[in-house]
Amino acid sequence: MDIDNDTLVTFLGRTHLFHDFRKREVEAILPYIMLVRAEPNTVIFDQDEEGDAWYVVLTGKILIARDLNTKKPHELALLKSGDCFGEMALIDGSPRMAGARAKGEVILARLSRESFEQLLGNDLPLAVRLLRTMAGVLCTRSRELTELMERVMNQKKGPTNESMDALAKALTRQVTWN
Repeated sequence: MDIDNDTLVTFLGRTHLFHDFRKREVEAILPYIMLVRAEPNTVIFDQDEEGDAWYVVLTGKILIARDLNTKKPHELALLKSGDCFGEMALIDGSPRMAGARAKGEVILARLSRESFEQLLGNDLPLAVRLLRTMAGVLCTRSRELTELMERVMNQKKGPTNESMDALAKALTRQVTWN
């Protein structure tokens, strides 16, 4: 599948992160984004690797897994088209909390930390808007988890299997792989 700029702008504009951006704003970000094509089982990044980029899945799926010192890494999430991951890498560059691997052929939009810093220097209002949107996603995830944890902890008879399962699902969806 070939992805031209118009297709990419349209696609990104439909994602949760960019849905409030004007078309011209998404177009202004394109020079900073690199398309990455990966074959099945290609490692996008490893756990504990320096956080150096943020990604949007354009096609295919990405498996997020964390090594828990067991025989097989624990699968945390399977990301699909439109999902993004790695926001924290642009914010703080900390080591990756989990690894990411292509599950089949994938095409990703990649914004490196270096490119993001160039965007900060070239179009500060747009970079700040993108950063605020990413921070908003992280804040929403944190609030949802806090509310869920509060409900689990406030159960009169203690946490139930159902509430712990809900918390585990939320953790894998919201926190562990970002």
